Amino acid sequence: MDLVEWIQHNDNWLAGLGIASAVMFIASLILIPMIVIRLPADYFVSSHKHWLRNHPSFIPVFIIQHLIGVVLFIAGILMLVLPGQGILSIIIAISLISFPGKHRLLQWLFMRPRVHRSMNWIRTKANKKPFSIPNLPHHNQ
Repeated sequence: MDLVEWIQHNDNWLAGLGIASAVMFIASLILIPMIVIRLPADYFVSSHKHWLRNHPSFIPVFIIQHLIGVVLFIAGILMLVLPGQGILSIIIAISLISFPGKHRLLQWLFMRPRVHRSMNWIRTKANKKPFSIPNLPHHNQ
């Protein structure tokens, strides 16, 4: 089966993928800056405990937060090859999901020069204080 024939047999899938790609791209342009602006400037320097831990609605919010994080993580991976802000989406997704070593992984990702420049550029445009840079042991970037 050649490429043209494959495209003709999978036109519905390709149309769906194109629509999903456009939606993810537009959503990432709107949502990622909103989230980056709302994070505290010391987010990558200090460990933040979940603000609802002792609240009665902790469980439903925790579940919804993790579901959004997983969806955003998958979308971020897709946006590495499709249009959108893949790395920033993955960082935001990781910040929503709880797992051991999360804070260290977020710091490592944030320390990529292009990542913290992009995130601080978003904050500067919104007149927000740039993120503090974590003091990590020297390692290869």
